Amino acid sequence: MSVKKDVIIIGGGITGTSIALRLAEQGAGRILLLEKSHLGAGSTGKSGAILRQHYSHETTVRMARESLGFFRDFEDESGRDIGFRQVGMALISPASGREGLEKNVKLQQSLGVDTRLVDQSELQELLPEARFEAGQFIGAWEPEAAYVNPVKTVNVFADVAAEKGVE
Repeated sequence: MSVKKDVIIIGGGITGTSIALRLAEQGAGRILLLEKSHLGAGSTGKSGAILRQHYSHETTVRMARESLGFFRDFEDESGRDIGFRQVGMALISPASGREGLEKNVKLQQSLGVDTRLVDQSELQELLPEARFEAGQFIGAWEPEAAYVNPVKTVNVFADVAAEKGVE
């Protein structure tokens, strides 16, 4: 007996489960998600699931910005806990990398990212447990950066997708 599906997704990590969820929300038809082991068995389950916007290419910054908003709003919209925590992130660079870091920060700011350059003394305030050699580092602070629990997120995505008819 053959079973017809409109969409078959191979891989039950964050990419596969999020595709299944979005397609189900859009009414894409009969959707089947296949995973050979268990959800999040691959790189998703080993991920730090960092949600940051510090990138050096406009398209990547825009994608990261939209993605951060999606994860930030997901719990409120779905009522499901994915372990979203907005803790901020410091990207630390040797002082010799200042020009490149400034360029990235200007690009990100032009696209609406809340980020700024921070000197070594402010880095020390932000990260009191870190030890820096005097004058050797500079940073970019992004207070909107966050993370989610990757295993919880992939399972919640799969559960919501299943409620919307995904097998």
